[in-house]
Amino acid sequence: MHIVFPSAANPSAKIQQESFINTAKKLGLANKDQWLYLNHYRNKPVTGNQESYIDDPGFFISANGKHSAEKELTATIQAFLKPESKTPKGEYYRCRYPARYQWLNQQLSLNIPFDSESLCIKFNQWYSAINPGSVTLIYPTSYINSPSSMFGHTLLRIDPPADQQQADLVSWAINFGADVGPSSEQDLFYAYRGLAGGYPGQFVVMPYHKKVKEYSKIENRDIWEYKLNLSPEETQFMMLHLWEVNTSNFDYYYLDENCSFRLMELLDVARPGLHLSRTFPVFAIPNDTVRIVVENNLVESKKYRPSSVNRIKEQLAQLQRKEKHLTRLLSEDTSLLHTGGFNTLAPDRKHLVIDTAYRHLRFQQISKERNKDAAQRSWQLLSALKENSAYTNYDANQTPPLSPELGHRSSALAIGLGQEYEKDFIDLRIRPAYHGLTDNQKGFLRGAEINFFDLGVRIFENNKVEIEQFELFKIVSLSPRNGFFPEWSWRVSAGLENVITSSSARERATFVETGGGSAVEVIKNHLSYGLLSARAEHNSDFSENLDLIPGLEIGHLWHQSFGVLQLKLSSQHMSRNDQYRNIASLVQSVSLSQNATIKLELQRHLSNHMQMTEGALSFTRFF
Repeated sequence: MHIVFPSAANPSAKIQQESFINTAKKLGLANKDQWLYLNHYRNKPVTGNQESYIDDPGFFISANGKHSAEKELTATIQAFLKPESKTPKGEYYRCRYPARYQWLNQQLSLNIPFDSESLCIKFNQWYSAINPGSVTLIYPTSYINSPSSMFGHTLLRIDPPADQQQADLVSWAINFGADVGPSSEQDLFYAYRGLAGGYPGQFVVMPYHKKVKEYSKIENRDIWEYKLNLSPEETQFMMLHLWEVNTSNFDYYYLDENCSFRLMELLDVARPGLHLSRTFPVFAIPNDTVRIVVENNLVESKKYRPSSVNRIKEQLAQLQRKEKHLTRLLSEDTSLLHTGGFNTLAPDRKHLVIDTAYRHLRFQQISKERNKDAAQRSWQLLSALKENSAYTNYDANQTPPLSPELGHRSSALAIGLGQEYEKDFIDLRIRPAYHGLTDNQKGFLRGAEINFFDLGVRIFENNKVEIEQFELFKIVSLSPRNGFFPEWSWRVSAGLENVITSSSARERATFVETGGGSAVEVIKNHLSYGLLSARAEHNSDFSENLDLIPGLEIGHLWHQSFGVLQLKLSSQHMSRNDQYRNIASLVQSVSLSQNATIKLELQRHLSNHMQMTEGALSFTRFF
């Protein structure tokens, strides 16, 4: 498929050029939202100066195009009015900027003769291969064990026109991501470089099935698909613009100028007037962008695609204890298909056991080199599954969890009243992102906590104000460990907080802490865990600048229908001065609504030199 640009007679070039430029100025086209979105302009927060998000000089026609929408518009009109003119890379300008041309033609009726079919060969081949008809917003849920995926991710799927529909997996995906080069996304410094803008970002168009395999199998992530109600014309225009930017570099920032923000800009181009990207002046968290898309009535329908891991976990939940044991053994030794222990099962239970064993075996082989023995066992289990295909009385369809846009918003503001050491206080807290262990769990991954820039201020009854804590970041992953998925739990955090020392109950400490251990879920909705930790801390009470502090934390989370209860015991031992800190705590949260929670927090502090009890009741509003 190709786009044919309109054409008509061409009068005197110089007079025509001046006329079009003057008309564009009278109409104020340089300040129109569509032109600003086509070139990704913004006004910088502090100075108010105009600047494009695009950091690739090759994108702009004017030498000052990055900082001036007016100059870029004038240069674009001049380039379009010379059909023979080309970019420095040898492309005809109207082949390089088809969306700009279409929009300017609508505004100014340019209508310059131009044979796009024969001159825009690369563009026409690209467009025809994708064959865009409709757009679906894809949200792979968060995967906390990958620094690049902790908040989730969004991308777009491009499907062919309705009369040419094929399987979803043969469609195309539009993905914006950081170009990390040869370094691994699991690099511990990924988050730091992402926060600091250390990576360039680019749009990439790729077969959708590759992304599905990456997310649902390799990364164990559920996928939500939101079919958008963009018209064919809106879809086409968005794709014309994608051609313009798909080789351009943007800065990539983990919390704001990220995958989700760039997709909002594409949708703003497709449907002028939405202003989706302007909704996120500070942070653009993927589930918040999904929510905005839904709230703006862009979604026609949605679909849930569970990950391989969650498919297996859902089926394991339907098995009895002995059946689970048999399932695990069967994935290792298919000769058990012919033993009495298996053959005594009812036909529908046989099918469930075989199906679960097959899925688990296949999952274990992901990202591994082909194993002949495993391949043979897979074939034998699949053959047995076909023999029992008539018996599927169990629940083979997974019940979808709450979709992410129905979870709480990512930023939180809290106010609380409490008492410590018989002194009353007021707590004020603001957290830009994102989710805590005792927040409303609906729409989020249980046992996961991701917080950035969490600031708490405490005001005492004598009007004394202190910073209670500032967490630069805190990440906790509590993954239930069992015979099928022997996952480890871990945490890492850095910031400052008040601690008990030999001379004070409130000594400011700067710290970096990490830990690892295990979690188990013996009873549904009850998660128990234990973590060994290592902490590097500095406070003025230490004789040395820095102390390395080993620690232990054991805890329990009870996920209730109305909230979360957390019980926790932690112990730390200062290696240099033989001091210890023990803390017993209880937190009970109650969700009043999607974006409102109250919390009761009780703590008992024990150290070499003092004991202290602290309690507080707080209200949190998510926004």
